[in-house]
Amino acid sequence: MEFTGVEDCGNSPKNLRLAQWERALALGAWGDVAAMLSDDTRLEIAVHGSLDAVTGGDVSDRLRDIRGELVGGAVEAALSHGREGATWGVWRRPDGAVQFAHAFRFATVKADRFALIRFVHA
Repeated sequence: MEFTGVEDCGNSPKNLRLAQWERALALGAWGDVAAMLSDDTRLEIAVHGSLDAVTGGDVSDRLRDIRGELVGGAVEAALSHGREGATWGVWRRPDGAVQFAHAFRFATVKADRFALIRFVHA
């Protein structure tokens, strides 16, 4: 699978961390994905005008379901400011492309874990 993304995030380790997390999610590198999650991480999925949410141990399982079968993709941007961040891009599935926008709130200023992840896919 080919997954491209932001390779040079300037002088922002948090931006690069977001892009690397997106790559890990797309490639199914579950150890790298889990390294950014905690027992308190909340995942919100925007669905038809409402939010479906899970926390803790259910987050990894839900991320696997959302990822599904990918054949490629790209992160077009990874941005952060303070404790918030966002990414957007495209996932390619066997039946077509899916645009995504993911928003993040870091649990710490160090940005080593997520407190909140919100997914919007179209």
